[in-house]
Amino acid sequence: MLTRLRRLRLCPGRSSPSSSPLVLFIFFVLVSGVAGGGTDSDSSKFEAQSQSQSESESQSEADGASTCTLSDADGGECEGNYDGRAWSLEYPQNRCVISRDELYSDLFPSQNKGIRKGKKLYQNLPLYKSEPVTKILNSSMSEGGSGRIPIYDLGELSENSSRNSRNFRRIWREIADLVTLRLPFVIRGLPEVKALVEKMTPKRIRESFGSISAYANIYNGTMTGCSDYERTQGNCAGDETVQISIDEIVEAGTRNDIERRSLYLSAHISDDSDPLLADAYGSPPLSWLSHTDLDSFRLRMGLDVLWYNLHFDGLDNFLIQVSGVKKFLLLHPNEYKYVYRKKRDRRRSRVEFRSPDLDKFPKLRKAKGFSHILIPGDAMYLPAYWWHSVESENPIESSSGYWMTLTRHGAEWADEKAGSYVTFCVPSGRERLAAATRAARP
Repeated sequence: MLTRLRRLRLCPGRSSPSSSPLVLFIFFVLVSGVAGGGTDSDSSKFEAQSQSQSESESQSEADGASTCTLSDADGGECEGNYDGRAWSLEYPQNRCVISRDELYSDLFPSQNKGIRKGKKLYQNLPLYKSEPVTKILNSSMSEGGSGRIPIYDLGELSENSSRNSRNFRRIWREIADLVTLRLPFVIRGLPEVKALVEKMTPKRIRESFGSISAYANIYNGTMTGCSDYERTQGNCAGDETVQISIDEIVEAGTRNDIERRSLYLSAHISDDSDPLLADAYGSPPLSWLSHTDLDSFRLRMGLDVLWYNLHFDGLDNFLIQVSGVKKFLLLHPNEYKYVYRKKRDRRRSRVEFRSPDLDKFPKLRKAKGFSHILIPGDAMYLPAYWWHSVESENPIESSSGYWMTLTRHGAEWADEKAGSYVTFCVPSGRERLAAATRAARP
């Protein structure tokens, strides 16, 4: 079973002549066998394209294809030889064009079928075994449920395995495959992320980001979410909003300001605001997201328990938990048939997942998903279109008095009208992938 994909744009800077088309089969040829089968206003235009998966839209191909091979001298150079392509941990050049329609017609149905049956999707990759969403919702913050996503401890890996060891290559090969195959996972022990979490004190936050202001939600119970524009109008899906600076919300958290407890802030930041941020998101696998105008770096903070209702984002996301604890409920994109999407905003659910009314929404009993308890130092890959709801632990007892999460959504359009975009992928073929991994520097 092969997925119809567009030609690769392995190195955007230089491409081969358009008269030499290469149609590559990425998702299922990556592995040797197949068993079974939110952002805010920055990506709202992108996400709007995702609201009708049943539409059949024209798909345009990327112009040409080229190859980037690893060079220790210059960190990677572009060449026109397709057979010699490779990918590098530090300088990932491999890009493939995927479309929303192909994901929903080919990859997602086969994936979700295997997930729901508890079957292993791909050889040499972790098992994704979901469990009923109602069971996950009834579990406590500490329990989280048994349906978990893979966790890779790179700190432990570096301590116990040399970068030339088989285990080191295997782990990085798995991580690259999961990004390519649109499956979520968690990274722990990444040195740059660890440094960010340890050094991002309230004082440093105020020095690096304190002057940045945004409109924060004043929420009561479950928060649905909205665009930045709607926040500026004073109404975010029923929540009042107020303009506040990061400096003010950090101060409110550290001095336990009860009046500001029910605030949720999502503020634009840039990776040059603080070198710790640039280092963390400049390290693989976080650096594998495309760097384009669609990039959305955000600093998200809250001073109280938060329930952010079920929704999906139209862009891939790597998020870092800096302080506080969050419980994520994750559902595969093809679970949309059970979550009762809103008619005017198809990427959000009508069900209040904090206390769902199963009599009113009976199909929710059939929904299956995963959970993960995100702790400081965790970096989670959340692919586009994966449904998720978020519950934060009350940070009032913590030393900072707030929870803080950094997110970066990224994508590059190949054909905006057709809903196709450029994303990270590894070369097709298990043998070629293994060879490229051996050549890559950690």
